Amino acid sequence: MSRAVRDPKRVRNAAVIAACAALYACGAGDRSIEPSPPPPQVAGSVIGTAAAALGADGLFKLNGAPVGANELSSTRASSIAEVWGRRYGPMLRSTLEREHGEPIRFDELHSCGRPLYAESPFEAMKGVPEALNRHLGPQWLIGLCELDGRLAVSLAVSALATAVKVVNGDLDMAGSDGNEFFAMGVPGGWDSPVGISPERAVERAAKSRRMITAVPRLLAASPSEGYPQGARWEVVLDGEAEIVRNTDGRRLSRDRLYIGIGAGSPRGSATSIAEAPSSVPADSQPEGTPVWYLKYPESASGSELPLPTAVAAVAHRRSEMPIRFDRVTLAEGD
Repeated sequence: MSRAVRDPKRVRNAAVIAACAALYACGAGDRSIEPSPPPPQVAGSVIGTAAAALGADGLFKLNGAPVGANELSSTRASSIAEVWGRRYGPMLRSTLEREHGEPIRFDELHSCGRPLYAESPFEAMKGVPEALNRHLGPQWLIGLCELDGRLAVSLAVSALATAVKVVNGDLDMAGSDGNEFFAMGVPGGWDSPVGISPERAVERAAKSRRMITAVPRLLAASPSEGYPQGARWEVVLDGEAEIVRNTDGRRLSRDRLYIGIGAGSPRGSATSIAEAPSSVPADSQPEGTPVWYLKYPESASGSELPLPTAVAAVAHRRSEMPIRFDRVTLAEGD
């Protein structure tokens, strides 16, 4: 079942924000959250376009929004995320800090690391509220760090939230109607806004004793998995690897793996990078996933407010993208 379109964690237009006098000073002292680990060295595990996209710093040059698409750029998404973190993050203080594991210095939050573009596995829907397409569509995953460089918040910004603007240090969302953002406090040990970096995913996949041939591609999670931070990295191998399906112990051969900490895990779970699950597409893929939205009457008579009706629809899957996965273990010793 899909999350409701108006998810309470997706902050909408905020005309009034309660004065956050509780923006306490997080003074100096020991912090329990360790800094993100440095990227692994994967040059010896990549060939082809993957090798060509690996920079001297050991990081991949990743794909962004399609050229010419009416979507937010990475720069604009990062700017919006930074304002959101400082201005609206305190509204979710208790939840974000519980997920993060310690107090967050919201006034220090700034965009850090690479913005990650998660491709949607669904076709755009017609005749539905745009908020629903933002819920199902592509996302920018932005990391927000404190001044000491620790990753504290992961913010998903809908790539379709083109009506959102930064104006005088605040967000103008007058032209939008919801599902622009989804925030999560980052547990210790994560090294990216989706828990695991593409380099770390390649390191994991290389344990198959296969070379990686393509730049890792981030696939947005189906709404049935609950949140955008559940995105998976698609890692393409130079041949089939022997794997074991966890549910039944069956041995399989596949030439690509899908790796992500958040997928199928509880929100904010402190899954370590070493425990990042590997998955493969399930044998049977649905044509789509059921979704619901509220439809409001165009006009109403009398003084009573019109009541909306719930409308069921189907978000159709893009044929080349899976949305149902099985967890697996690499036979060579995952």
